[in-house]
Amino acid sequence: MASSFPVGACVVLQNLVGAAQYNDKNGIVKSKISQNGRQEVYVFGVNKSMAIKPANMRYLPRELSSLSVPEMKGVLTASGSSTEEELSGMEKDTLKGMVAEVTTSPEELAKLIAKANEPSADIPTPRSSRSTAQASPPNISTSQLRQGAERMSSMTPDQLRQQAATMRAMGAATLRATNPAMA
Repeated sequence: MASSFPVGACVVLQNLVGAAQYNDKNGIVKSKISQNGRQEVYVFGVNKSMAIKPANMRYLPRELSSLSVPEMKGVLTASGSSTEEELSGMEKDTLKGMVAEVTTSPEELAKLIAKANEPSADIPTPRSSRSTAQASPPNISTSQLRQGAERMSSMTPDQLRQQAATMRAMGAATLRATNPAMA
């Protein structure tokens, strides 16, 4: 059995027999693997969520030249070759060279980006009951805010549209777990 894909991973559907019309369609993984061995995938272009076996998915390849600075940093940290602190303040060309030393395979780059962007298990889930007291603001440091702003400013309009589509495709609970400030 194929291993599961991280939540938020961009994938391409393949080898579907009963729904062959969806082969080669791009989507985003919305859930972890379920008891029936499938993951929920939102399929772009048809605006539909489907339960897909991991064996019927592959990572959507990414070329090194298409990566943003935050994505390159994510690849380097996910591969274990560097820490966020070591990468702070590095130029894009330097990061590109470091990523090229790790891998230039579009499939491997996509896999490392998905791993880097996977929501961590230690993110608290939203409270189920609403309190009348005002909730305390999330613990976000100045450097985290700066990094987020840097990521946004380095994105192309197409990347921003893709990010917006990704966020619209995510379930509310996943979106809140990924970004507690949006809860």
